[in-house]
Amino acid sequence: MCCCPWTRERIELLLDRNEVAAGEHLGAVLPDDLGAAAEGLLRVRLSDLRNHPAAQPWLLRVIADRGTPRRMVGFVGFHGPPDAAGRAEIGYEVLPEHRRRGIAVEAARAMLAWASRHGARTFVASIRPDNAASRGVAAQLGFQQAGSRWGPVDDTEFIYELPADRLAGWELPPRAGA
Repeated sequence: MCCCPWTRERIELLLDRNEVAAGEHLGAVLPDDLGAAAEGLLRVRLSDLRNHPAAQPWLLRVIADRGTPRRMVGFVGFHGPPDAAGRAEIGYEVLPEHRRRGIAVEAARAMLAWASRHGARTFVASIRPDNAASRGVAAQLGFQQAGSRWGPVDDTEFIYELPADRLAGWELPPRAGA
């Protein structure tokens, strides 16, 4: 599994609906309609990159499979670098046709391990109450519910937290279908 970072150039190519060129930059085949399907997310992250270029390693990454050619199977990343308290909020999404194979858990674990080596001390995940699959991923990762909040996009969100010092004992479970 590869978690390749999105740069400003790659996002701009997608927003211009040039999935082929963006995929060539990433070394992965992207879905034909990705620019349109993920436009809102891409515009937010492009703005983040324009305003804070140093945040790029923390932001959006593509999850690509190990096949040949490598194909995009989802997104993973943080909403930005850790705040002053060392808290970093993770997000992940696996494309529908690739779900229920352990991909989100594997990609999120890789990102959390990377982030803990780069200063994050606590991880946060905010998840809609009706998103049982994402709540399941958070549980597999060891997140514990810490409250709820109202979010401008998803209304009510459950807030989950995971201290970075709990990552040391992780072992990856075998992936379904592996």
